Amino acid sequence: AAHPSMSNINLESVNFPGFFVRHAAFLGELTRVGGPINDFAFRLVSRGQGQVALRSVNFPDRFLRHRDFRIHLEGPAGPGDSIWMLDSTFCT
Repeated sequence: AAHPSMSNINLESVNFPGFFVRHAAFLGELTRVGGPINDFAFRLVSRGQGQVALRSVNFPDRFLRHRDFRIHLEGPAGPGDSIWMLDSTFCT
């Protein structure tokens, strides 16, 4: 569970103002806000050294990750899933 003092963030596109990152059908997409508002909400999870992961608010066991040239909302395949860890870590 997420820490209660953490706040949700929304990720707005710089080159498409008014469009935000959301998850739909466990894929990331860039769209205007509409539908379930928590699909646009993420929490930053520190991975140290200026790196973060983006945890879903409404699916807290899943994070945004890149795989096969797409953004997916996924959890690790199991303990020690190092590829998932790398794919779901972003620089700040």
